[in-house]
Amino acid sequence: GYGCLQDTCSGSCTGTPVDDIAIRSPLLGVLDMESDEIRTNSSTFGNLTPDGVDVFFEKIAQTEITKFYNFIYNPLGYDNYEDYIAVNGEDNLSYVQVEFMGISFSIIAPDFSEHKDNQMENFRFGPTVNCSGSNGYSCTKDKICLFGNCVFTCEGCTTCALEVIK
Repeated sequence: GYGCLQDTCSGSCTGTPVDDIAIRSPLLGVLDMESDEIRTNSSTFGNLTPDGVDVFFEKIAQTEITKFYNFIYNPLGYDNYEDYIAVNGEDNLSYVQVEFMGISFSIIAPDFSEHKDNQMENFRFGPTVNCSGSNGYSCTKDKICLFGNCVFTCEGCTTCALEVIK
């Protein structure tokens, strides 16, 4: 794209569209199209504008997130994490950092720290989710819910990062 994904960050972007398609279809972000499933450990990177975040979670990632939550909660007898919380409380939850198409976000899973083994060495999970930026840029942690299954994401500059804290 010719545009800029910096949104409200300082700096400037220059460029000229080659035709009016870019004007009619604004750039909403960059995705890794080869990353076609939710992963817990990935090195791919993507970037979304605030409008791109909405489109990504409502249209692109919704099916995969629902499948992922079903995989976690259906064997336990729950339809989603909100039903799990109603019975078990929030004390038994972990935030798991995942990536889909290069976009990092956090899902909510039952606490499995007692069952963690060497195979899960690089698994990023913990009791809290933090959103931080560098170089003085402010970032916002956002909660997006889809049919009772919520994810946490970090919005702001490209220097913003979502981090699960152990």
